[in-house]
Amino acid sequence: MRKKRIYLRKLGRFMGLVAWIILVSACGEYKESPQNDKVNTKTANPTHFVAKKMISLESGEGQALLQGHDAPDYLPLKKNWVAQLRMHCCAASAVIVMNSLQPGKNYTQNNLFVPETAHIITQDEVFRGKFTLEKLADIIHTRSGLKTEYYHAGLGRSEYDYSKFLEHLKKNRKSPNDHIIINYSLASIRGKGTRRGHCSPVAAYNEEKDMVLMLEVKGKFKVLWLELGGKPFWISSKDIYTAMNTIDPVCDRHRGWLIVRK
Repeated sequence: MRKKRIYLRKLGRFMGLVAWIILVSACGEYKESPQNDKVNTKTANPTHFVAKKMISLESGEGQALLQGHDAPDYLPLKKNWVAQLRMHCCAASAVIVMNSLQPGKNYTQNNLFVPETAHIITQDEVFRGKFTLEKLADIIHTRSGLKTEYYHAGLGRSEYDYSKFLEHLKKNRKSPNDHIIINYSLASIRGKGTRRGHCSPVAAYNEEKDMVLMLEVKGKFKVLWLELGGKPFWISSKDIYTAMNTIDPVCDRHRGWLIVRK
């Protein structure tokens, strides 16, 4: 009996350790600066506390959404996909898009940062969670010469409503010469508030079903026997817009979307 109690105690400690490792591994890549862990009351409306429907691209339903309609961005972006380094979701999104539009340039998450871009953001600042939508647009244009236009979500001054986002999705769906990167709140799509800023490219838009394919940049990895990490997923255009319509505490402005074109 005594041996059984000892065994159960050891098993409990082991399972606790496993749970801790999974939690740290699953969340660590998305951790931002301490100020980003505060709930922002400006955008903490009930919509952000309802989990959004997401459909894995790997599922039958996800594959059906991709087939049978124009998706000129999907294959070039998939071909140039890279897993983000720690805190580098915006940088990873940038090099995926840049390499897709400028084949052979071989941009990486490290060589994205050069002396000519130091006035915008340094890699050290990236590790401290200082990327913003505007800085992402500036570094892509400065580093590659590609044209960039960024749009903050919202209804205020210098902000753009849902109809504008929908207009850009429809235009992008028909063109292989531009890509969209979305800066949004992970917490919002999970129904947990407005925190956890994140970036991912848009790989496709199914207009009939009004679903956006997000090319998640967090790579797959294993902890013991469990496979963790992000996978491409579909989400409604309204839900991803809601996740953009959240305050980024780094710049105290709404998150939004970025168009990159040749």
